[in-house]
Amino acid sequence: MLLIYLLLGIGSMSGKSLTFDEGIHLTSGYSYWLRNDFRLQPESGVLIQRYEALPLVLMNINFPGENTRGWKQALQYLVADEFFYSCGNNPVTLIFCGRIMNLLLGVLLGVLIYFWSRELFGGVGGIISLVLFAFSPTVFASARLCTSDLAMALAFTATLWASWRMFGKLTPWRLAACSLSLAVLFMVKYSAVLIVPVYLIMLAVRIVWGGPLVISGFGKRRGFSADRKGMILSWLLGAGVVNALVIWLCIWSAYGFRYSMINHDQAGRKVQDAYWQVLMEKPGLTPKVVGIVRKTRILPEAYLYGFTFTWRWTSGRTAYLNGEIRKNGWWYFFPYCFIVKTPVPLLLLLLILLGAVIHRIFLASKTAFPGAVLNKLYPSTPLITLLVVYFGMAMASSLNIGVRHILPCYPLLMILAGFGGRYFREKTGNVMRWIVLLLLAAYVAVSLNAYPDYLAFFNSLAGGKEQGYRHLVDSSLDWGQDLPALRKWLDANRGDRPVYVSYFGTSMPEQYLQNVRLLPCYLPRGNIDTAPLEEGIYAISATMLQLTFFPELAQWDEKNENTLHLLEKAVQESGIKNQKRKKELARRLAYYRFGKLVSALRKREPEANIGGSILIYRLSAPEVMSIMSNSR
Repeated sequence: MLLIYLLLGIGSMSGKSLTFDEGIHLTSGYSYWLRNDFRLQPESGVLIQRYEALPLVLMNINFPGENTRGWKQALQYLVADEFFYSCGNNPVTLIFCGRIMNLLLGVLLGVLIYFWSRELFGGVGGIISLVLFAFSPTVFASARLCTSDLAMALAFTATLWASWRMFGKLTPWRLAACSLSLAVLFMVKYSAVLIVPVYLIMLAVRIVWGGPLVISGFGKRRGFSADRKGMILSWLLGAGVVNALVIWLCIWSAYGFRYSMINHDQAGRKVQDAYWQVLMEKPGLTPKVVGIVRKTRILPEAYLYGFTFTWRWTSGRTAYLNGEIRKNGWWYFFPYCFIVKTPVPLLLLLLILLGAVIHRIFLASKTAFPGAVLNKLYPSTPLITLLVVYFGMAMASSLNIGVRHILPCYPLLMILAGFGGRYFREKTGNVMRWIVLLLLAAYVAVSLNAYPDYLAFFNSLAGGKEQGYRHLVDSSLDWGQDLPALRKWLDANRGDRPVYVSYFGTSMPEQYLQNVRLLPCYLPRGNIDTAPLEEGIYAISATMLQLTFFPELAQWDEKNENTLHLLEKAVQESGIKNQKRKKELARRLAYYRFGKLVSALRKREPEANIGGSILIYRLSAPEVMSIMSNSR
């Protein structure tokens, strides 16, 4: 299963362009090794970025100089652009190295899922869970990218497993495994703080319903059993203190036991202080606590800055859902993502198994309630606890940009789905055994059909990847991954027609596409064509089609129509003396023309859908004239 996972992962990532966060992840990770400086990419933990960039340390790689504008001002996207496209490096080689490192982490996650499921539900249960992992489109969407999402899922799963084993039997080895897994979790991403309530809930359940605690390997005594709840609590609280100390030491070690995030650049120090000032301006408890910790220097500055940056960033970001754009999100965003981004066979399997569990609990409750019910649920305590806490916090969050933010929930569900293995050991489970097998076969078929466009996967309930752009965009569908596929399509279909491109991503379109006219993009990628639109082929990224990050243009109304006419008049009347002003007006006019264009295109079906993320429209001169001349 894991070999199949690796082959599918490598094959599907090879034909994909750089996605949105990959460039800054790899660039930042390499800068940590090269300059021992942590000014870039603060929102992802230093450990995973160092890990992904490790192969580059062994290669002859060029890096932007310390006197460049991007480095001095900590402009991470600018530094990444220079690193990938201006320093003489091969961008395909760079990103392949980072992706393969992340893909290998998935092997560890698969092993952990198999053994934990086997422990709970037997060998067949382990195989069921591993099949669900090895063919998961949602896992593949993150596993073959150079980001921190898969590492976060692995770290959460490993921490739950190690903590629960330590709660069951306290030994030096189990204490070390729990402490190190927690430390890794806190060095991968700042959402690791969610483990704190989960840890405490697990501890409470263990104390109340867990029975005696076996303690072995501490001191001269070979081992003994703690029966009293007070003694169990004392030992486990002591283990928690050790956990916290190891986390603290590991965080300091990750930053070289240096407080300052800037190594020696005084100009960079001034820029960083200015950034700090902006972050701390927002009122609330978090800035106050961070301010105290900064003064006492309990944690490295880079860690504190990253935590504060993430807190500020996650307080709200523009997002799209089913034709609506909001900044503060929807409480049902992630449940909806889960429903439309999870293969239907897995949804059915989870529903069947949930029904079976409820039925067994109901039967057990007739004989001895609540003891029998709790005994049934107790082994799955860590899985259920994190699912409830993590998903609940996700629903309360205003950051609604992608299903990847609930990726840690998927391994837990895959492990729990191993409960289906019980049907293969029960004489009364013949019918259910065949149902489980058929659902697994259908699941594998759906996954293979999604290859290689896992990032754009949508199930049949949502109409598949061809209709995905109507439901979700950004990292749930369109992260800039399909420039190679667009080039292939254009080579076969463009003829002598002009091609217009609006791209959402951080790759350089000119690396893949030649002789195209650039429409407005989320990030400035070259010079935007400010001339009036003409007939041709229009290739538009789904996120740009929905104008997710330009909400003022998303719904074309009379106000926008009037602004468009005023801009056209201003450009015509601007003289030749103030070329800078004329250029600014022409650029703004190009955005309003684009807004009006996509408002019309959203009402028609595209001619082609490239990888699910880039929509193709072929427009004649009369069609363009009709769109641009008609008012709302």
